Amino acid sequence: MKQQSKERSFKDPVCGMEVSRMTAIDECVYRGKTYYFCDRTCREAFEAEPVSGAADIASKLEALGASLRWAGGAFDEVKINNVPAGKVTTVNGGFSIKYNVPANKTGAVPVEARFAGDTLYVPNVANASVPIKAPPVKVYLFWNNAEGRVGDTITLTGCLGRSATTPCAQPVAGQKVRFWADRGPRWNPSIQVPSFQLGSGMTNAQGKVTASWKVELGNVSLSNKDLPQSYTLSAHADVDYNQYSQEKKSDPHLKVNRTPSALAITAPGNAKIGQTFTLKVRLTRTPDNAPIKAVKVTGPFGQQTTNDNGEASASYTVPSQMGTGSKPLLFKFAGEHRYLPVEKSQNIQISPSTN
Repeated sequence: MKQQSKERSFKDPVCGMEVSRMTAIDECVYRGKTYYFCDRTCREAFEAEPVSGAADIASKLEALGASLRWAGGAFDEVKINNVPAGKVTTVNGGFSIKYNVPANKTGAVPVEARFAGDTLYVPNVANASVPIKAPPVKVYLFWNNAEGRVGDTITLTGCLGRSATTPCAQPVAGQKVRFWADRGPRWNPSIQVPSFQLGSGMTNAQGKVTASWKVELGNVSLSNKDLPQSYTLSAHADVDYNQYSQEKKSDPHLKVNRTPSALAITAPGNAKIGQTFTLKVRLTRTPDNAPIKAVKVTGPFGQQTTNDNGEASASYTVPSQMGTGSKPLLFKFAGEHRYLPVEKSQNIQISPSTN
């Protein structure tokens, strides 16, 4: 637990998603500070630094002062968008100024800083162009609970639109949405399961998105031994943050249940007392008939471990105390954290020994 508490979380400055140094897909250093991102798109949006609203364009103007390094002084005149913005005083050769971007203003804003000169320095003029982009459109991502058994293929669903109250209203098409799950403090404060990816899809003309995930937990650490178990189900739309501002409107969960299993028995239909033959069983899960391997199956041959094909086999000699007539051969799988128990019997006709 102490080791987990040292893993500090950071907020992606673009989409607001919580990431850590381990889970962050990308990072960059800006003005001496390291920022962490959930994906490359967010990093690129952050590095672009689009200007909108009442923006401080100091960082855009640093280049103007960079070529005019003097101990102090004033620019004779600064023009922004060809409109005088007054005089500014430099500090260590640099300056900053605020510019309130007019409503619906887009495109490049020209900036000119003119220095009239003084007793030590000749006059100089510096120019820059600040790109003004349209404010991003607010979009809302909704997604739904999901449930399935180990081995099932489940469908994850969501939608992206411009309405904060009605899912899929004013849909936004052509955007990739990713789904993932984890088991954090909301389920068990002392045990946490790292995030695992579930799938992704593109929003259609109605803003709807679907993704398929085959429920497999072989590589997922479980916080206890038995299913069912619930996970936090998260989603993120990889929108262009120059164009859209995303808000998430759901808090669903993923529930994973144990799945039924099945036994198939291979044995002769007839045998004699004292006869030796091979008994074989195959253990599978019912949703997709996939083998269940490395588990114990008990039967007349004792306890055997299934192989990669879900099979277990051993030699068996019919004991004299079994008697004659139709006799059942019973096999059992006790179940485990992913699979439900199962038992099955098959009759064999026993006849007396010929010796």
